[in-house]
Amino acid sequence: MNSIYRFFVLSVAIGGAINASVLAQIEYSAGHGDIAVEYHDGELEVAWHFEDEGDTILDGELMMGSMEFEADEVFARVPTSSTLDVGNGPFADLVGGNPVWYLPITNESGVPFLGLGILEEEEHDHDGEDGHDEDGHDEDGHDEDEEPAIEWDGPITVNILNVDGPGEFTMWTPAPNFELLAATGDGLPDAIVREPGGHFHLNWGFSEPGLYSVDISASGTPMGGELLTSDVSTFLFAVGDNTVVPEPGSLALVGLGLGGLAWMRLRSSKR
Repeated sequence: MNSIYRFFVLSVAIGGAINASVLAQIEYSAGHGDIAVEYHDGELEVAWHFEDEGDTILDGELMMGSMEFEADEVFARVPTSSTLDVGNGPFADLVGGNPVWYLPITNESGVPFLGLGILEEEEHDHDGEDGHDEDGHDEDGHDEDEEPAIEWDGPITVNILNVDGPGEFTMWTPAPNFELLAATGDGLPDAIVREPGGHFHLNWGFSEPGLYSVDISASGTPMGGELLTSDVSTFLFAVGDNTVVPEPGSLALVGLGLGGLAWMRLRSSKR
């Protein structure tokens, strides 16, 4: 464990539940990005991945260069104006009503164009304001001692494990090739199975404005090896222009009575 963060609020009694905010800091508000399954140092991980395609906006600025960030370092903003009429019927019931707020499968101005990346070939470094870390990556964002490409024995599974938020959460691809990928409306977990080596886009739907956290892991088997399963990564979506994301390290307290609380958060950072 590289770092430990401890926060305590002491009191006489615990009056209710505690919902600890993730440490999201950077607002992703437009352009192409992926929630990406990556392979580093013999392990799978799920993280934010941004290519330099000339349209990605992070913290109000046009991104320069390709970057990766851990899940808790970025949140995606779903603007109030980005809604979809899903009509009436079983699908509307499943997604929690009509309309829904969403991130669309197509690249629309002023909205994140968010895909799922599944072990794309290009290696990228982690973190840093310029998209480079401090471990000797070159100017193109590649490690001078990159691992050789890994072959995989079968597909990769992206696991949508849990969602916390004020409404229903749905992932789907629309007609004519409709596919329901994950939905809180019919229960989680859900598994998205794809071959390694690419990425795809989809609709991300939310039935109510507010803050949503989505827990994701990934699993797959290297050729000749054993099944690997990543740690769970929590991705944050702020739905609506007025939805506030807690400051790093703050606590969101739910249902407190007259008492107080104590909380400890441990965070292990894999660099």
